Amino acid sequence: MEHLMIDDIHHCSFLFEIFKYLHIKRVENCIVDFVARLRPSIGDEYVWIDNVPQSVVALGDLDLIN
Repeated sequence: MEHLMIDDIHHCSFLFEIFKYLHIKRVENCIVDFVARLRPSIGDEYVWIDNVPQSVVALGDLDLIN
């Protein structure tokens, strides 16, 4: 599954004049790591518009402090 996402990113990169790949360590990107673990079984998706879980908001606040 990951290879499909990497292929999509690679193909989309040609749409930009400048495109940089950057690896962010999990410890420095805790919100994305946390949300990825919340994901439902494959085929479903969550969309948060107004009611973002408080745990995600708290991680975002911590990110701003650091």
